Amino acid sequence: MVVQKELAIFGTKLKVKGVTVTYTDAAIDEIVKRGVSDSYGARAIKRVIDSDIKKLFVKYLVEDNYAKSYTVDFADDKFVAQVNLPTKKETVVAKC
Repeated sequence: MVVQKELAIFGTKLKVKGVTVTYTDAAIDEIVKRGVSDSYGARAIKRVIDSDIKKLFVKYLVEDNYAKSYTVDFADDKFVAQVNLPTKKETVVAKC
């Protein structure tokens, strides 16, 4: 629940720029793995999001060159942000 809360806070900041982000189960599992310990509990989750997730978006947002929708995944031992491309709605024209 702490991960969900921290990701929601980050998501709110991105919404100001018109950006939405979703997370795969693998990404959420890795945030939990890196951010939760027996010694410190869930205190490091915010640090993991700041250091590993936010950095995926900083370059794009600073340059004002970004897509409107992303999915964050964890693959090959790193977090990656994949652009969700909008699908074109095809208009079907009936011929009479």
